[in-house]
Amino acid sequence: MAAITHLALYAGYKIKIPVHDQLFVPETVHLITLLAATGPTLMRSTVHGMTVNPIQSLYVSRVGVAVADPQLCQLLEEVQSPDTLLMFGLVPNGPIGDHRIAERSQDAVAVDTLEALAEFLL
Repeated sequence: MAAITHLALYAGYKIKIPVHDQLFVPETVHLITLLAATGPTLMRSTVHGMTVNPIQSLYVSRVGVAVADPQLCQLLEEVQSPDTLLMFGLVPNGPIGDHRIAERSQDAVAVDTLEALAEFLL
């Protein structure tokens, strides 16, 4: 599953037309909600990257516009925040962007986190 998720992540990076990354947003959101906060650190970081990728694609497609959309800039900042990373089961591990797995053990917390992630993605 990790290999397929990596392929899904990297398939969106080298697209010559940024709009193509936005074609499968519903499927990507579904996959993100299924895989968020599961697996080792690399898997969780990959799923987080799948979330960041369409947002960055939207930002890149609007670079030619004189004024960048402030909501899009805010969304880019929010997706990198510690609270959002926690939704993916990740905690920042230093200033260079490394992550480690967040320690959680309660099922109620996991359900609430998944609900918050679904609201964020919508």
